[in-house]
This record gives sequence, C-alpha cells and structure tokens, in this order.
Amino acid sequence: MSKQLKKIILFFSIPVLCFGQGSYNFAKIDSIGNAIESTISAKDKSYINQLFDVELFAERFLMASENEMVLNYNTAFLDALKESFDLGKILVNKGEYNYMRLYIDGDNQFHLMFRLFTEDGINYHDYLIQRVDERYKLVDVYVFYTGRNLSDTYRDRYLETLAEQDFFESNREFKKATKAYEKYLNFIDKEQYKKAYLASFDVSEHRQQTKPFKLLQLRIAKELSPEVLTDVLADFEQSFPNDPSLALRMVDYYYEIEAYDKSLESVEMVNKAVDGDYFLDIYRGNIHYAKGDLKQAKAYFTAVIENFPYFVEAYDLLFAVYVKLKQNDEAVSILNIMIKNFGYTKSELIDYILDEFPNFTRTTAYQNWQ
Repeated sequence: MSKQLKKIILFFSIPVLCFGQGSYNFAKIDSIGNAIESTISAKDKSYINQLFDVELFAERFLMASENEMVLNYNTAFLDALKESFDLGKILVNKGEYNYMRLYIDGDNQFHLMFRLFTEDGINYHDYLIQRVDERYKLVDVYVFYTGRNLSDTYRDRYLETLAEQDFFESNREFKKATKAYEKYLNFIDKEQYKKAYLASFDVSEHRQQTKPFKLLQLRIAKELSPEVLTDVLADFEQSFPNDPSLALRMVDYYYEIEAYDKSLESVEMVNKAVDGDYFLDIYRGNIHYAKGDLKQAKAYFTAVIENFPYFVEAYDLLFAVYVKLKQNDEAVSILNIMIKNFGYTKSELIDYILDEFPNFTRTTAYQNWQ
C-alpha cells in the first residue's frame, strides 16, 4: 500500500450501467438468487463473495481524475478493498437470509431482492446485477435499513479519507467540521444522547442534510423526549418523504411505546417499498395480538405458517393465541407439530408451558396430551 495513504476505512453498514433484457437468462439469474440463499444458509460465504465484482462496485464511487496522486490513491484503495471486502461474512450466522424475487427496474436493470430477518428485526437487500464476460455479477446492493446503496456508503468514506491525504490542503473549516463530527459520534458511542443531540448542531450544514446523519439523529431522539423525536421525524420526512429506512426503524419503536396503529402504518410502508412481502404478517400478527385483537392475530399467524411452514416462531405465536382463545385442542395440535417437525421433546414443551401458560395445564386437552 502506498505510503502516501494515511488510512483507508473499509466497512459495510450494508457509473450505473443500463442493459437490455434480451441477452439475460431469467432462469439463470433466478437460480443465482436461490443459490445465494442456500449457501448462506449452509454458512458458506464464498459463493456470494465470488459473485460480487469489487472492481465494478468501486467504479461506482472512485473519483475520475488525471491527477497522478489521486490515481495512485485510487489504486491503493481498490487493492485494499479487494483484499478486505467480505460481503458474505456479514450475512453468515446473522439470521434468516431468504431470496424473495427477481425483478427488472425502469431502466431495464436486473435485481435480486432478499430479506434478512434477525433477532434485531427485519431488513432487505436489493442487489444490482450486471452481465460480465458471459457471467452474472453483483455490482451493488441497496440496503433498506440505511436507505442507500452500499456504494454510497463507501463513497462517503472514500471522499473523507481522500480529503485527508497529504496532497490535499486541508483548510481550517474542513478540520473544524471533522472535529465536530467526531465529537458527535463519540457522544453516541458513549450513549450520551443528550450531549450528542446538542453537539449535532455543530456538525457541518452539508452533513446535517444527509440521510445517514438524519438516521443517526433518529437513533438519538428515540432516547430523548417525545418532543425531540417529533421534530426529528418531521425533519426526516420532509427531507426524505416515504423513505422505507424510516419505517423499518419505527415499527419496533412504535410497538414498544404501544402506538400500535402507527406501528401497523410503518409495516405497510415497508410492505409497499418492497413490493409486497407475506412475511410481514408476522409483524401484523404481533401487533394485533398486543392490541388484544386475537382473531386477527390468529389469521395472520396462520397465514405465516401457510407461506413459511418451517418458521418455528409462527407456531409458538399461534399456540399463544389458541391458549388465550381457549381453543385448547388446536393448541395441543401445535404442540404435536413442534415435536414432530421441529424436534422438541415433550418435557421441553411442558417446562415452557409451566413457565408461560400455567393455567393451560388445568385444561382437559393438556392433561390428555401430557
């Protein structure tokens, strides 16, 4: 790596080429989506890493220049990126990674849509496909939680580190802005949210208008007063109306503060943004369960099981609904499915029921099952 580099920051949060449909094999591209899902499920990161064309990805954000020092910097940056880029690593062992669909956008570009579901919630990845030497390659990915392409995230870091190089003259304002932003991030890292919010107003005006900054402000505002959150939400919605990244972040927040209708509105915004996802019925069911609308919750959990028969959490939730509705025979049928299809032992389920649903143990259906 060139000595002129002070540092290159490479991380994943998580020219656009247009091409016609005629030369593309739908079945082949669809099979790639299925293969990504199966290999990630098997904890194999090599397949998706081989599919991702790092050079074409870097072309989307590296600065075009005739300046020799910039060209050398770009070469060093790309070399470091090739060596360290590991998309698969952030997906393996992170949760359920499911291929949803193949689609073509308005510019005739092919995409593969995936859902990532973890204990922290739901996210979606939208990969851009390009044909390279008779092979199909991933060249970028739009991450719904961040509301931007991964190349945009890298572009920010690339430009920041490029501006820090010795062949650029850093002016006083640039240094002041950098210091203010670092101070702001430091407060966030220390979970000093009130100080972070106050420090945010010292960050450069340009940065304050960016989506990543406003999403950081949202994270802070959730820990402060409702008035601050209202102001931050209004500011974000004015700057980025109907952006799914906001909805993704607010589903759980509204649920936690028992603003269930707003939580449902956020779910529907996400659903519209991804052009429909039956899996979101798990959220709808949970919200209706919390509202006390057990019949609607039952319908949603049943739908999840019909569409995702191996999603064990849906059976657990449906069991809880059956118990509350006193549909005891149906509840026992779920217990039998848990044993038959998911490997639970009867003793494990008994311990669970004693802890969570002790009244159910008094029913005839349970006693006959036990």
